[in-house]
Amino acid sequence: MGIDWVAITDHNSTRNLEPFSQAFTQAGIALLLGMEIQTQEDVHLLAYFPDFEQARSMGKLVESHLPVLEVDPERNGYQLEVDASDQFTGMCEKALGFSTDLTLEQAVQATRQRNGEVVFAHVFRHFGVITQLGLLPETLPDVPCEVYREDQLAGPFPWKGARTILCSSDAHHPDALRPARMKVCAMNRSFEEFQKALRKQEGRGIELCH
Repeated sequence: MGIDWVAITDHNSTRNLEPFSQAFTQAGIALLLGMEIQTQEDVHLLAYFPDFEQARSMGKLVESHLPVLEVDPERNGYQLEVDASDQFTGMCEKALGFSTDLTLEQAVQATRQRNGEVVFAHVFRHFGVITQLGLLPETLPDVPCEVYREDQLAGPFPWKGARTILCSSDAHHPDALRPARMKVCAMNRSFEEFQKALRKQEGRGIELCH
């Protein structure tokens, strides 16, 4: 697919970031450390982190705010932990597929306390902030928005010019990967440069592919 920079954003988990990083490094692919948080409002929020320590810290916090439920792997799926060779090393018994009791504001604050960046995930799809709430929260005016397809922006949305817009594949398995939908205009493939692109600083930015 010609991919040289990818974000891993597992649902409510950061457990597999390190083995993915090792595997991608061997293939010359840069990894952006992340996770997808499901908030109390049933909204998906993407969180990105500068290093493993901050990512692990947020992962532990998010898991601690999940409901205490018994997971049936046959029904809910096997939440496997793997190594860089894709060999099974363990299994998470937390119910990762449910909402945490963290509000949107709390999840954003906790991510930023760990020097991370947040993005509203697939805003027009199921569990997107606009689908769930019907609007973008005025209390979080500087959070970028991710869309699944650029044509979803065809409507007269007043926030289009004010917020950074991302367009990602939201791939849940390798076969769902598609050619690039956005270009990160940056000096290199690092979290710091991604951060500047999100904030439109020093000439950096994000351009959607047409």
